[in-house]
Amino acid sequence: KSDNRDQMKNVKFDLSNIQSTSSDDVVVHIDKMLFRQIFFNLFKNGVEAFDYKGTISIEIEKMSKQKAHQLYSDKLLLGVDETVVITKVKDSGKGIKKEYMDKIFSPFFTTKSNGNGLGLAVAWKIVKTHGGDLIVENNSKGSGAVFTMLLATRIIEKQGV
Repeated sequence: KSDNRDQMKNVKFDLSNIQSTSSDDVVVHIDKMLFRQIFFNLFKNGVEAFDYKGTISIEIEKMSKQKAHQLYSDKLLLGVDETVVITKVKDSGKGIKKEYMDKIFSPFFTTKSNGNGLGLAVAWKIVKTHGGDLIVENNSKGSGAVFTMLLATRIIEKQGV
């Protein structure tokens, strides 16, 4: 069996959809180590879904509370002065079967012969403890799954430069 480095040669990461549209700083209060675990788990699932031959796309967008409420009202509770950072991790795999969608974040649920079913459950729990939400759906534009992380943030306006 080849090592990870050989397997990763055919994996591409697309970071072209990371937006910075404002001069305001966005502050997200997170535990860096826990968020590394979230991204590791999401990337690992995506890479395994396309068997180490495909693309992981990451999109990050700052969104007003009004727009976020329209798109995700059933998933998000926002305070008066908050905005939302939306991070999407998309893979070019086969997508997730409809019957698995409700179970995907459940501990010990796995479709892999060598998985323990904790990766996505842990990622979901970390996001929830940070006051956000993690949503899964299949990509409407082609193949693969999309994991959308919603985090409420605070915007800190820059003082005179």
